[in-house]
Amino acid sequence: MNIFWNLVSYEYKKIFKRKGAVITLILASAVSLFSVFGTIIGSVYDSNGEPVMSRYDDMKIDLEYARELSGRAIDTELIMEASEAYSKLRLNSAEKYTDSEEYKEYARKYSEIYSIVRSVYNTQSERFDAQSFGNMTSEQAENFYEMRRLKQEQAIMQTNMSDAAKQSVLGLDSGVEKPIVFETSEGYTRFFAIMYTTGVIVAVAVAIICSPLFSGEYTSGADSLILSSKHGKNLLVWAKLFVSFTLSAGLSVILTVLTYAECMAIWGTDGSGAAIQLQVPMMSYPLNMGQCALLYSVSVFAACIMTAALTALLSAGIKTPFGTIVIMSVIIIAPMMMNVSEDIVWLYKIFCLLPSNMMAFWCIIDSIQFEIFGLVIRPYIFTPVFAVIAAVIFSVSAYAVFGKRQVD
Repeated sequence: MNIFWNLVSYEYKKIFKRKGAVITLILASAVSLFSVFGTIIGSVYDSNGEPVMSRYDDMKIDLEYARELSGRAIDTELIMEASEAYSKLRLNSAEKYTDSEEYKEYARKYSEIYSIVRSVYNTQSERFDAQSFGNMTSEQAENFYEMRRLKQEQAIMQTNMSDAAKQSVLGLDSGVEKPIVFETSEGYTRFFAIMYTTGVIVAVAVAIICSPLFSGEYTSGADSLILSSKHGKNLLVWAKLFVSFTLSAGLSVILTVLTYAECMAIWGTDGSGAAIQLQVPMMSYPLNMGQCALLYSVSVFAACIMTAALTALLSAGIKTPFGTIVIMSVIIIAPMMMNVSEDIVWLYKIFCLLPSNMMAFWCIIDSIQFEIFGLVIRPYIFTPVFAVIAAVIFSVSAYAVFGKRQVD
């Protein structure tokens, strides 16, 4: 066993002796850290392009308002209170209504309530804007949850999932507590948005650092020596794969923890128990923000492990590290610029299982379910399990590809 750990140590030394690997790690950490702080740097501008205040001060105002409303149920009373505030806006003026004094004094406090209500009443045929909210009737407010349910059913029934999957998703909503209680949860909302960037950064860094894992031996000519050595076709290969996994896992965990800590430090730790419906009102899953953050982090972690295994497989089969980097870059980045319709469910779910899409929050909380042999499986369960299974398959394949290489 000591031999294995000595080989692991040797492989890590090889990585950290490469300036490119060290620079990649430093850049990945720096970009990840800046992606959080960057959202509060700069100024907020009015419709005339004039700076009004810093983004940080603007953020603090919204947090204070949200905390004033925390603990209140989003019921008829609160919806009508928010509607009355929006009715004071001068919406026919040339001035952008969010720049007006009326908005700042009366309506801004209820902006998040407006966003939640708008997501339910806004349709393709009828736009529910600020004026519509200001003119809202008590009957509309009383029917808020009924309208939410109808819109939810309509969206689910229009999908091409099986009837069993549709009923399974719709049945989940009975576990969502209603009326939904409003809570400040900006820290978690930001975490969900920024973790996508963090996950992609880790994946790209792993692809760059691990690309020479096997192909580096080909370009240096050391593969002949390695494969003819005592441990070249067994322990050394597993040591290389172990280094790939632990490097990916370590970087993923560290940057996830740092991203979470930064978000909580800037926007507050409030809202771990808040319903996820505050961010995604139409969602059926009876989950809170803290649970979603954990499930999301696990999925990103698993996606990074799969990325490391796929990089190792390509490195074992391609003669140069550059070729591995190019292919992995396409695999990671190309899906970010593509879109696949939900109408073709099987293709859409395959698209969701690409590494960068596994790191998108929408993939984890998607209403489209995975279905295997009649079983309906939640995306936040299927995605990490698939990533782990794929990582095992890629690893065994990498072992076989490198081990079967002919010694010159």
